[in-house]
Amino acid sequence: MKLSHTPRLTAMGGANISSTSKDVGLGFNNPALLNASMHTQLNASFNFLYAGIHGYHLSIGYHHAKLKTDFAWG
Repeated sequence: MKLSHTPRLTAMGGANISSTSKDVGLGFNNPALLNASMHTQLNASFNFLYAGIHGYHLSIGYHHAKLKTDFAWG
């Protein structure tokens, strides 16, 4: 079973290729959406579903100015 990382991604049907925002959870799903505004942003998601299914996700964004690159860990 594939669960979405954020509520916004769930509302989009589980896939996002074009909606840009400052949500690091969307950047974790699609690395092309990572940007400097996500620096030190933390995203925590807890999903409790039927039949005892639980899903947890934690991600953080980081902008490295010297490399001019954005990273996300999750």
